[in-house]
Amino acid sequence: MVEDVKGFCEQLKIFLEQHSFTADAGFNHDETRLVMRRGRMETQHVEMRDKDRPNINFTHDTTVASVLTFVAASGTVFLGVYILTGAFREGMTAEVSFALEEAPKASGRAWPHFFCWTDTGYLNAATFRCVVDEFAREWGVRNPGREVLLFGDQLGCHKDIETLSSALSKGVYLFFLAPNSSHFNQPLDEVPFAALKKFAVGGGEQSVFNSLLTGTSTRDSLLAAAYTAERLAFTTESIRRAFRRCALWQFDPVAMQRRCSAAVALAPSPSTVHEEATAAAMAVIEASTLRTAAVKKQLSRGKATVQRNVLHSPVALLEQHAAKVAAAAARVADRAKKDAEKELQRVENEADRVRKASIRKNNTCRACQRDTSQLRAVGELPLRGVLGVPLLSEGPRRVCTPWRGYVRVCCEDCRCWR
Repeated sequence: MVEDVKGFCEQLKIFLEQHSFTADAGFNHDETRLVMRRGRMETQHVEMRDKDRPNINFTHDTTVASVLTFVAASGTVFLGVYILTGAFREGMTAEVSFALEEAPKASGRAWPHFFCWTDTGYLNAATFRCVVDEFAREWGVRNPGREVLLFGDQLGCHKDIETLSSALSKGVYLFFLAPNSSHFNQPLDEVPFAALKKFAVGGGEQSVFNSLLTGTSTRDSLLAAAYTAERLAFTTESIRRAFRRCALWQFDPVAMQRRCSAAVALAPSPSTVHEEATAAAMAVIEASTLRTAAVKKQLSRGKATVQRNVLHSPVALLEQHAAKVAAAAARVADRAKKDAEKELQRVENEADRVRKASIRKNNTCRACQRDTSQLRAVGELPLRGVLGVPLLSEGPRRVCTPWRGYVRVCCEDCRCWR
């Protein structure tokens, strides 16, 4: 690793002799995962694909989201991307639910956020290519004609050929840190991500506790806690000091190699201490309900149809949700109209059934109790009876009477015709 860091310093020194960048044009980007572990939210450093132990640990945890952040040596946060899990299966689109935080009133503590859904919820080459393209577009809008330098780690999806070619054509230079050295020479892995873990743990525990007590969505509460933790962790001063301590800006190759030697000599053992949540009294339930209600007011929830490995802005997500709500309302109105038409048709059918039953009863001969609904014109009747007056008198059993020029004709064995 010492030789790798030495080679990195030599290459960066040669590159900086040929190019010049200011502090606001030197960036570090890195991804961290917000995971639920033993009932609380923590951050998880993204390891290389060939490192089995961290990947095995991931299988026992639930990933809330992956956060990809771009910070400048000047202390500003340029861009943030949340990578979430979507059930795409064999298609390219999926129905997802999202929760967005309202922009803070102090614009100095806000930066553009984008949201992307993948099959695994992790960054891949196609997603990173879209992210770099969006970064280049945003940079070109804010700083037209200026080149920019991006420092990143050796993650495989960062080194895709198409991504590098597209970035170079837009004046974006991707410079990769030495292998296995990001834990001591990458600014985001210093105080910024450490502070993010601190605030995410506290906010995540409180959010989970509030959700359990109030029966609300834990995922939305955790995302709200992540938004707040991100805003609290990435302060201007902490980012500047991280770049300075890592000797990345201003670039100091001697200090960086000294840090590498110290890191190799020291072999810090992983921490095995885990905090436990304290018991809560019944009075806390009311406070949790109030906090949950306050979080709900800050979030805009909805549903949208997203594409695989494509960045989506909050405005586009909200527009999709509004369109879905309007379409759902139209479907409900159409369904209500159809139900009303069906009910009217049912009433009409019932009235028609009653009318037919009445006609059937009126057309029944009292003598033979058979239906006499068959009609014949008066001129077609046999000589036995005209206009319902039989030739043979049978008393009150004569029931076949004329109706609008027609005469009801009873059956052959009915005595009323005899």
